[in-house]
Amino acid sequence: MKRIVLTVAVMVVVIFSLILIPPIAMDIQMPAKVLNESSQTISNEQLGTNSSGKVSTQESAAKVKSNSPALSITVGDASGKKGSTVSIPVNFKDVSKVGDVGTCNFYLKYDTNVLKAESITAGKIISNPKVNFSSSIDEKNGKISVLFLDDTVGNQLINKDGTFATITFKIVGSSGNTKIQFTDGGAVGNGKMLKIDNVTRTDGTIKVK
Repeated sequence: MKRIVLTVAVMVVVIFSLILIPPIAMDIQMPAKVLNESSQTISNEQLGTNSSGKVSTQESAAKVKSNSPALSITVGDASGKKGSTVSIPVNFKDVSKVGDVGTCNFYLKYDTNVLKAESITAGKIISNPKVNFSSSIDEKNGKISVLFLDDTVGNQLINKDGTFATITFKIVGSSGNTKIQFTDGGAVGNGKMLKIDNVTRTDGTIKVK
């Protein structure tokens, strides 16, 4: 009798685990390769959002604890005159402190009266960028979206510090400082597709001479 009760209890625990803690990787709706071809990006909220035609990486109940060492994502600085072109890096630092990165998306905004975003290229820390990296520019509203997703789910992770992406702008406005700012939304997940909560984001500045 005790053995039967124990068996039933174990089954209940397993069932609830499957219901309450679904792995992120099982909910990926669209590979990064398709994203690259169609210039789509994942949703504005977090690794749990699922919108029509967009990647969804559903957040697992287990997360990288918020008090763990932080991953830093920093937009670089630059300067130039009106009419010139400048390139600024988006750098990752302290990747080893969170283990690795398997997926990441974020959103930036800029002043269209001062800058015109011309291109976004993948950095050296991204393997197989034609498949794993996607980006888009909304020139009208001055918004940039960037997505990295390891299409192999484990074999092409970001596991070192360095340049994640480079953004090239043409300066079209007058003198002064203008910000390249992170906006709300986006998320970062590790190689196990668990959300990394403790991420610091630092805006960049372009000085127009």
